[in-house]
Amino acid sequence: MAKKKPEFDALARIEMLRKARRWTKAQLYEAAGIGESTLREAEKRGGQPSFSTIRKICKAFGISITEFFLVEDDAPVVLTQPQRVLIFKWGMLTDTEQEAISTMMDCLLDSRNGAFIV
Repeated sequence: MAKKKPEFDALARIEMLRKARRWTKAQLYEAAGIGESTLREAEKRGGQPSFSTIRKICKAFGISITEFFLVEDDAPVVLTQPQRVLIFKWGMLTDTEQEAISTMMDCLLDSRNGAFIV
């Protein structure tokens, strides 16, 4: 069965934001505090980076998670009520709390899917 293409391509968005800043990949990895293989592994698998990785990259770019998920024409992504509540609550957490929740989400998804999450 062919892998379903994601509705939102986080890797393409990261690449666009990186190029807009004229950063090399090495500069992005250093600024975000992620390993060189982190995004490369997601690309090889045809998957997407973990939420934790996206959060670190957003912090490096100086943008919010919401800004990251804005589509090209600047029209906001439509969120469900539970998604809006989750994002609101997320914004109330400290960086340490966000990291803990992000790690927990990665572990849950990893154990559910039996797949490595970048």
